[in-house]
Amino acid sequence: MEWISGVAGGLGAVVLVLVFSSILRTLVVPRGLYSALVFRLWWMLRRLLRLTAPRGGYDAIDRVQTWLAPLMLIGMLATWLGGALLGYGLLLYALSPLSWATALREAGSSLFTLGFASEARLKLSVLDFVAAATGPVLIALQIAYLPTLYGAYNRRELEVTLLQARAGEPAWGPEILARQWLVDTETALPQLYRDWERLASDMGESHSTYPTLLTFRSPRPHRSWLVGLVAVMDAAALQLALDPRQAPPEARLVLRAGFSALRDIARALRIPFEPDPSPGSPILLTFAEFDEAVAMLTEAGFRAERGPEDAWPHFRGWRVNYEAVAYELCRRCDAVPALWTGPRDFSAAPIPPQRPVDRRPGPGRPELPPRVRVVPRLRPGRPWRRMGMRAKEPMAVRIVLLGTAAGGGFPQWNCACALCAAARRGELPSRTQECAAVSGNGRDWWLLNASPDLRAQLTGTPALWPGPGPRDTPLRGVLLTDAEADHVTGLSELRGAAGLTVYAAPPVRSVLAPARAALGRYAAWEWPDSLADGGFVLSGGLVVTAHQVGGKIPKYVPSAASEPGPWVTAYRVEDLASGGVLVYAPCVGAWSPVLDGLCATADCVLLDGTFFAADEMGTAVRKGAGQAAMGHLPVTGPGGSLEALARHPGARRVYTHLNNTNPLLDPRSPEHARVAALGVEVLPDGTELTC
Repeated sequence: MEWISGVAGGLGAVVLVLVFSSILRTLVVPRGLYSALVFRLWWMLRRLLRLTAPRGGYDAIDRVQTWLAPLMLIGMLATWLGGALLGYGLLLYALSPLSWATALREAGSSLFTLGFASEARLKLSVLDFVAAATGPVLIALQIAYLPTLYGAYNRRELEVTLLQARAGEPAWGPEILARQWLVDTETALPQLYRDWERLASDMGESHSTYPTLLTFRSPRPHRSWLVGLVAVMDAAALQLALDPRQAPPEARLVLRAGFSALRDIARALRIPFEPDPSPGSPILLTFAEFDEAVAMLTEAGFRAERGPEDAWPHFRGWRVNYEAVAYELCRRCDAVPALWTGPRDFSAAPIPPQRPVDRRPGPGRPELPPRVRVVPRLRPGRPWRRMGMRAKEPMAVRIVLLGTAAGGGFPQWNCACALCAAARRGELPSRTQECAAVSGNGRDWWLLNASPDLRAQLTGTPALWPGPGPRDTPLRGVLLTDAEADHVTGLSELRGAAGLTVYAAPPVRSVLAPARAALGRYAAWEWPDSLADGGFVLSGGLVVTAHQVGGKIPKYVPSAASEPGPWVTAYRVEDLASGGVLVYAPCVGAWSPVLDGLCATADCVLLDGTFFAADEMGTAVRKGAGQAAMGHLPVTGPGGSLEALARHPGARRVYTHLNNTNPLLDPRSPEHARVAALGVEVLPDGTELTC
């Protein structure tokens, strides 16, 4: 039985190490160190409390989660004492002839200082003394822990309570600015920013060092330190974006302190985040919500230097630094579902702030209830969607699939595979090479790539026909995703059209320098950088940002002449009026967090569907060499795009850029049925979509 004692002794030592490590990380070391034991306890208690309010809204959730903090304190002490009891019991059993029950009884007697004294050997007495010291020391540490926690809690809640008069309950960034201009107290904003800059730094230090503070809720259900911090940061970002010359310097400082504090807490909780996001990265807040907030501020008397369209890229550039972390913390802490604070794990409608009635005699100021529409959030597990009554609004982004085939079209002229043969017999519809057109108003159209089949595609699309004048055209320009021949050759068909704008990444513009010079002899075109910070606005009311999704260099580019950089990009196109979002990514080498984030905010996704499987060309034409180097992520297989798209069921998902060997071209194939079963579509040329 010696091996049993050895195992028991080893397990006892491991348990004690885990317990002491958790105690030191939580109570002693002044740094935000992760304790798996404490966070597992938080996870378990939060879900157990949620079970007591299965159908309740936020008020029910708030009532039960009020008990989370005291239960955490009691649970930590009980877990540590229980772990110490088990650990010392196992060691006593391993180091003595005592039975299991006797060893645990002696460990408990020593740990809780009940006066039991062992008559065994010296090493058992030493172990008894160590156990006897552990209990009181642990309880003393826990008692000393409480004043630190409640001191930080009181400092935090004082500022949260003071914010109520300025921001309402629950707090909302635009409401902070509106109230100051309504009652002529806008000069008090710098002091507010200074107070919250200090508080943010305090919370970043205290809440990352003692994460248990995250479970302490405010005394009032509609108050929250997280919601308050987000509101102050949003107010500062709005002021900097709308009126940069009048915004106080404290606005920048509170933003920096705020997102630094949120990131410190995120590190302590091991929440992943992008440390240096691009200002043009997408956010979940939509332009429509921003525009309505600006309209409300204007009615309150706020005078903006910039209009909403000009201010939006600047506001988004600030908010991208803290939105994702703030939303995740609000979700984990079950914070009050205020406006602009993201989804929750429970079903609840975003709650607007309540503004007191203006009771001044005479014609007072008009009442300005928040204009942002309030609708229920999605259920847990669904992709985050934007606020607003989208289901009842006409979607303004119009997309025409001019072509959906990969290079060479379908059927390909030099291929006699089964699919191409069926297309030649008229059994399958032919497809032209991949290209699309997008518009926000139905009058100004922008091409997404320019295929070699562009002339036929334009002729077959009435919305793109010229007129009303002899040389008028609805085309305003082209957005290039890469420099592949089947995406840029069609530019020559547009020669002679004056005033076009072609957006492309720097390497693409560089390699197309000879073509740019040649086309410039016919008409003057502009060639701006598609990756410019903050994105760009197209005529027709579309806001566009480009994002790198690959680095595949075209074959015709000599390796010596190639330059590093984003050779392949995807576009996120958002309509300013409706907030509808299109993600266009016809060339994807690998699924990335950037692409996943784009799809999470999209209403419609046009995605690279070149190959169904990694060995597709070898199966279809008995020649597999070269497919792996083509830089296209297969639909199926490990890490395939279909698996990734399944995580975003809220968007309309369409495969494009289909190779002539892809069985998805045949609507009767089992591969097509497999994709359709997951809600992903394969549409013919000429299809028009709205989002």
